[in-house]
Amino acid sequence: MTECPIRIRKISMSNSRLAKLNVHTDLNAITISSFEFADVSFNELEYVSPHLLAPSVNMKYLNFSTNKLYVMQEGHTHDFERLFWKSTKLEILDLSQNGISSIPRLMFINTTSLEHLDLSMNKMQSIEFVIKHLMRLKTMHLQRNWFFMIDENTQLVLDNWHYRPSNSTDDGLVIDWSNNKFICTCDTDVLNSIKWMETLPKELLAGEINNYTCDLNGEHVYIVRGGLQETESYCRLQNAKLAITICLPTAGIISVVIVIVHLIRKNIQKRKMKIDLVLERFRLQTFPKKYLVFFSFCSEDAVVTTNLFFTELEKRLEDIVHTPRNLVCSGDRNFRPGQPIGEEIIRCIDESAVTILAVSNSFCKKHWCKREIQEIYDQDKPIILLMLEHVEPEAMGPVLYKMFERYSRAKWVFEDGQIKLEPDWAIFCRSIIDLSMKYLDE
Repeated sequence: MTECPIRIRKISMSNSRLAKLNVHTDLNAITISSFEFADVSFNELEYVSPHLLAPSVNMKYLNFSTNKLYVMQEGHTHDFERLFWKSTKLEILDLSQNGISSIPRLMFINTTSLEHLDLSMNKMQSIEFVIKHLMRLKTMHLQRNWFFMIDENTQLVLDNWHYRPSNSTDDGLVIDWSNNKFICTCDTDVLNSIKWMETLPKELLAGEINNYTCDLNGEHVYIVRGGLQETESYCRLQNAKLAITICLPTAGIISVVIVIVHLIRKNIQKRKMKIDLVLERFRLQTFPKKYLVFFSFCSEDAVVTTNLFFTELEKRLEDIVHTPRNLVCSGDRNFRPGQPIGEEIIRCIDESAVTILAVSNSFCKKHWCKREIQEIYDQDKPIILLMLEHVEPEAMGPVLYKMFERYSRAKWVFEDGQIKLEPDWAIFCRSIIDLSMKYLDE
């Protein structure tokens, strides 16, 4: 395109099913000077050539969210590290929801104008990349990653950052670590992590403070509100119990402990083996059921359920099972044209391991939805209720209300202007796999 003096400020290829962008671009100087904004979010990108972005020296905004760049990170790490080296004027970069587990050390070495970096909803457990030189960086989103503690290396990286006072003209870096699966244990490294987070200036932490929690022996503890004190108290109590136990006649106690530990480990191993067996049989297509999930919803909720739930559920289950085939069955996609609807309902439910009901007021009024509810109940299928909105018990009907009373439920919740699943996707998908174990003996 060197002979095409086109002024292009923005290019959007969102939702285009792109898998790879392995191309070299040559642009006219006028195009280069005007090009500032690119959006390739909600695709299936596994690779993007560094040469593609090489001419974009004036690029200010890049959105790569909701793709599969973890494939590039794992298989083409050198190219992944060099991806933004030419984007020296880049101000906003979104790499959220890409399954990324690690950012190469020098990935942002040239993006000195970067102000907002979004790495949320990935699989990161540590920060190893250099950020000290990013003096304009204002926000870094790390929420909903796989941080279970802030390791020593991450602490060192951030301690080297020049934190500017909050009352200055440049507010400095703010980090959002909320909604990570932090743990609180008596391990020295974990205790150091909690202490480090507690001593951080509060203006450096973005997100709701109540979402900075850790798991302390099955209980939620607020990390930045006395988390260290509670954990240390718990550890002192455990040490006291241990000391008392040692002082008691030990032979019988040790035998009991060994038996209990053995049984616990055996149960954990047995459950893990069952989960692995479910996943393996689905990959090899030897599982007794063709589909992992039958998804039931009414036509009035089709747009919401498809855009916010169905596609995301398929993607996450495919990532867990590691198979490209469809794991989610629905009437819109899997009913055979020309066949009686009642027979198709029975067939699809029978061919699925678990059923998800997207319950709304409209759903409860639909004749065919009621038929599906009854068939699910008659087949004794594992059920997950997904509550799209509040529904009064009298509107549900007797069968659905019996399910509502008997089983724990998932629901959509509105928070900070966004819709999210509660419990989160990891727990939701794990429940589906657990419920599928029912059919292993068939």
